[in-house]
Amino acid sequence: MHRTELALAGLVLATLLIPSASLAQRSTPVTVIGQLRVVASATPLTGIEPHDVSFDTQVLGGSGTVAVEWRFGDGATDTGLNPTHTYGAGVYQATVIAIDDEGATAVDTVEVQVAADLVPQVRIAGDLSGGIEPLSGDLDALVTSGNPPFGYSWSIDGGPPVATTSGLSWALPVTGSTLLYELSVVVTDTDGDVASDVVQILSLADTAPALSVSAAPQVGSAPLSVGFSVGILDGNPPLQVLWEFADGTSSVLASPSHVFATPGTYDVIVRVTDANGDSATDTVAISVTP
Repeated sequence: MHRTELALAGLVLATLLIPSASLAQRSTPVTVIGQLRVVASATPLTGIEPHDVSFDTQVLGGSGTVAVEWRFGDGATDTGLNPTHTYGAGVYQATVIAIDDEGATAVDTVEVQVAADLVPQVRIAGDLSGGIEPLSGDLDALVTSGNPPFGYSWSIDGGPPVATTSGLSWALPVTGSTLLYELSVVVTDTDGDVASDVVQILSLADTAPALSVSAAPQVGSAPLSVGFSVGILDGNPPLQVLWEFADGTSSVLASPSHVFATPGTYDVIVRVTDANGDSATDTVAISVTP
């Protein structure tokens, strides 16, 4: 193989790659007539590894028998007019060389671009906190690596797909029960590689508190010291407790003690409010004698 440069007025117009004499002996012969030209084409020119490319050679003109050789840019060669070749990741200049019986040479090149086969990774981000029903929010599938475009499939508790976009606006049903839900996404890239992620969201039943109040002693002479307590069923924590002793004083303790200094009848009220704003009240009467 040697180079021949065509020049005019000192300017290099083209450089031809001239194959060695052995090329004609091991290449596919084509008999044509006229000035030698060769046109290279390939399909598809882009893809993901391993990438199969089909090449085509069009030989025009030439003298006698024309020998053809493809050089695929990765060290491999082929002497067929319509070869196929499998590429790994990279950018390649695939060159076809034609030489006729008189030594005339023609060259053409196509570029092949092959992307690496990357496996996607996905992480769910967004409204992940549980709470009291009804619950709703927005999630996003954050994808790194992989070969786009990506396909998405969201599901709740392994059910049928509820969304096929990168984001999910979700709303959990109101059931009156405390339930743990799993929200998941499966991401598939353009060549079929798959990644998935799953998050858990706790949905708490919206239950109003129910109270059971006690006081001891409930009757006595002034000054009377009384101990109070309240039993609380249900409700969504945290719970807030407020005692009103009917003498202008109050307490936020769960089990307070209070001294009634003046004789009289006192309707002591306790109010409990939960995290969702539900509340309940109960009353106990205290009788203070002189």
